[in-house]
Amino acid sequence: MSEPVPWKHPKIVERGGRMRPDFAEDPRFTFGWRDMTDDLTPREHEWRSYRRDGEETARLLLVRNYPSHTGDRTVPAVLIADVEVREDLQRTGDHIGTALVDALVADYRDWEIYLGPTERSKGFWNRFGWPKCDCDDCDLIVRRPAS
Repeated sequence: MSEPVPWKHPKIVERGGRMRPDFAEDPRFTFGWRDMTDDLTPREHEWRSYRRDGEETARLLLVRNYPSHTGDRTVPAVLIADVEVREDLQRTGDHIGTALVDALVADYRDWEIYLGPTERSKGFWNRFGWPKCDCDDCDLIVRRPAS
């Protein structure tokens, strides 16, 4: 297990008529966090800002109360909608992304955790060994709790 990465909820502000996290402008984050157009209100979405040594290292958007794709039993589920480790900290051996995911698994050990990897992130997610969801409606991978 990796060393935990501390996080906090960023301040939520209104931008363009929608509630958004007040992430600082930082060119080392390449995902368009400020440009997202979906309605991602804090009620169902949890924004996280991960920090180390006083600097932001990663950002995450977690969808709470995500509908489980497991039909035979009711299991609570969350979706990792977006996660980004700062560009200059990726593939450095610090394992920030791994620590972030390990902490999420510990926090949600009895939950299903879904995510939709991109072509760029597949290598990262493959190391966890989580299977592809077995439903017919998605291309997500899922971490299921131990039975």
